[in-house]
Amino acid sequence: MKAALRSGVSKFIHTSTVGTIGLIDQPQPCDENSSYAIDQFKGHYKHSKRDAENLALSYVQKGLPVVVVNPSTPIGPWDRKPTPTGKIIIDFMRGGLPAYLNTGLNFIHVRDVALGHLLAAEKGRVGERYILGHKNMTLLEFLELLAKFTHRRALGFIYPIH
Repeated sequence: MKAALRSGVSKFIHTSTVGTIGLIDQPQPCDENSSYAIDQFKGHYKHSKRDAENLALSYVQKGLPVVVVNPSTPIGPWDRKPTPTGKIIIDFMRGGLPAYLNTGLNFIHVRDVALGHLLAAEKGRVGERYILGHKNMTLLEFLELLAKFTHRRALGFIYPIH
């Protein structure tokens, strides 16, 4: 960010995660302005993403034109690692997913995440955050969709979240 500031970039796009968006009570949906409680960040990943996002936004005061994008759950080709979502897909395809969590996610194709970055660079307002998401689904709905397209059997056991 220091180098970007010194070189006078026209826009600095910081990729964060939707996990830094504040959690609020349902049924009202969260948005980019939802505040978060410090105890909502569990684990090193979300802490590091929140800290990095805050650091990037602090550079706005120094003159760096920062725009933050917050992708939800990206899926798509070339997931080499794989991501945790990619692992769910692989495990399902291999028959190694005996149960699922009763939870929901917002999915977005990786090409739409890339487009969101380009749009943030072109139209994003400095100091603003933008959620990059597409479709809300329960994990069961997602697994049923996978079953439909892969001709595999959907799961039946729900692991409750407490």
